[in-house]
Amino acid sequence: MLGVILLALTGCFGNNTVKTIPMQAVNPQIKPSPTILPSLQITQIFMMNSAMGWGSDSSGNILQTTNGGLEWINRNPENIKSGNYFPFILNDKIAWVFNSTSLTMYRTTDGGLNWNKGEAIIPNITFDSGLDIFFTDAEHGWLELMSGGHSQTGELFKTNDGGMHWYSVTGFNKDNTKMNKLPFGASITFRDLDHGWTGTWSDEWGPHTSQSNVWLFKTNDGGKNWVHQDLPIPLIGSYQGTSLMPPKFFDNKNGILPVTLHESGNNYKNMILKTTDGGASWQSIKAVPFENESDLLTVFHTKDFGWAWNRSSSKIFITKNGGEHWNEIFSNLNLSAVQQLIFVDENRGFLLTNTNNGEIHELYKTEDAGKTWSLISPSLLK
Repeated sequence: MLGVILLALTGCFGNNTVKTIPMQAVNPQIKPSPTILPSLQITQIFMMNSAMGWGSDSSGNILQTTNGGLEWINRNPENIKSGNYFPFILNDKIAWVFNSTSLTMYRTTDGGLNWNKGEAIIPNITFDSGLDIFFTDAEHGWLELMSGGHSQTGELFKTNDGGMHWYSVTGFNKDNTKMNKLPFGASITFRDLDHGWTGTWSDEWGPHTSQSNVWLFKTNDGGKNWVHQDLPIPLIGSYQGTSLMPPKFFDNKNGILPVTLHESGNNYKNMILKTTDGGASWQSIKAVPFENESDLLTVFHTKDFGWAWNRSSSKIFITKNGGEHWNEIFSNLNLSAVQQLIFVDENRGFLLTNTNNGEIHELYKTEDAGKTWSLISPSLLK
């Protein structure tokens, strides 16, 4: 799977929050040659490798690149206006985009050349907040619609036919009261067809004597029932809240879960938890960069290779053994405006910045594991 971090993501160009398109290479023999349009603002990226990837622009168009982000092609579903799309990318050929206005899912299996439209979803809640999408394979996936904002109501739907039909997993009886439910509306991730997690941040003061304010829940039956999962965090003193997202799994056994504890004022404790038994239990990685600073950001490409950085510093730390040891990298780029960071292998990655209140997005690439970053000037082919 890709090493990806996406900040301030609504829905899923991926997990919350959160949180796009590789396919047909442009044939240089085709005439007339494509017209290059200037000033393309790439706002989200999902690279499959160093050349092929998916993305979206500031107008909400679904885009495709085959040359590392230099040139992009519009791959919107036919006769559908841009905007209000929330993508999930499985690989270079299979992807989905959910239209939050019509509540319909579109699926492509040929890299965006053709899209199939699924049946409209009829939720039992008032969908007025975020959404999240997760697929474990080409046929099985989940869609969560949220109501009421952060940590409020969420209804979970499941598909067994690639998104063409959906049914409510959370379940409602005839008088529209919930039979079983998500603990709250937040990002979701699934390791397989049965085991999944949801997690978010809490902003309530509480003593570190219980796990009540650590908002991580898991399911063992495909999302029908959810139980709270305890984590090995310090249970001494008071804290203002916790911040976490669902874990990232690399296989059926190994996963990573970053957690931030917000104590009083500007006091923080950052932790990186890992599992080697499929999420049944979690252990704390002892060595953590920026342990007591806010905004610890991490991205892991594999269970061994990962990067950590802080918005207030240009320092990047890299680990090659799952976080047991970290080495500092001095980057040529200020990382305070990072919106998204992706590594497609141990050396090559892409970085997207967001400045001027979201009006300016810049795309960079690295080929030396994050030491040096080169600016990409993307163009749209028409």
